[in-house]
Amino acid sequence: TQSDICTMPVTSILGNSKYIAFWDAATSHPTIYPIKAKSQSPDAARQYFLDCKAAGIDIDKGGIHHRDNEIVLNSLAMDKVDAEFNRAYSNANEYEPTGNSGVESINRMLIYETVKCMTRAAIPPEFWDLVAMHCCRLLAMTREKDGKSLHELFYKSRPKYQYLRVLGCLAYVKKPKPWMDHKISDRGIPGVFMGQARNKSGYWVWTEQYGLVTSRHVTVKEHILPFRDGTVKFRR
Repeated sequence: TQSDICTMPVTSILGNSKYIAFWDAATSHPTIYPIKAKSQSPDAARQYFLDCKAAGIDIDKGGIHHRDNEIVLNSLAMDKVDAEFNRAYSNANEYEPTGNSGVESINRMLIYETVKCMTRAAIPPEFWDLVAMHCCRLLAMTREKDGKSLHELFYKSRPKYQYLRVLGCLAYVKKPKPWMDHKISDRGIPGVFMGQARNKSGYWVWTEQYGLVTSRHVTVKEHILPFRDGTVKFRR
C-alpha cells in the first residue's frame, strides 16, 4: 500500500481542502479520502483499512505501507494505525519501485480527470471533492491490468456500470413526505447530479434549496447540464 496527500487550491462545500490517496500495489487500485486537514490522515488511513476489511478484501498482514515524506504520514498516530492492522511501514523513495511512484501517478491522472469532468459540465471548483471521488471510481472501473479492471482485481467482482450517470447533469430527488406542504405540491426537488454516495446506498445531488442531498430515489436527465446552461447557480 502506498499513500500520499494532495492539497487542492479551493476549500470544498464540505470543508475539505486536500485528500489522501491510497494505492494498492497488488492490483493498482486507487482510493481517495477528502480531508479538511492533514491531521486527519491517520483517521483516513484507519478508515481505508476498515473499508477494505468490510468489503472482504484481504490486505496481506505484515505488508508494507509506503508513506510519502509528509510529517503527519510518519507520525506516531500513523504508526499506531499501521500497528493496529499489522502493517510494516517505510518512508517512500519517490519514483522508485519500492517507493510511492504508484500513488503519485494516481494523483496526476486523478487531477487531470477531475479538471476535465468539471470543465465539461461547468461544475464550480467548490465541488472538487465530490468530482474527484467520482473520477477515482471511474479510473478503477475503466483502467485494466492483466485483462481485468482494477475494480475487479481489488473487489473480486465486476464493476456495475449500469449505476454510472453523467456527472453534473440535471437530477430530480424524490421529496420526502415531511417536506411536502400538501398532497399536490411538487414531489421532486431539482438539482445537479454529483455521483454515487460513499458508504451509503444512493446518490449525491446538490440542490439550491437544500444543499447537498443523499437519496436512492433520483431521476436524471443526462443531456441537460444545469451549471453549464446557467439554470442553476451556486452560492456559498
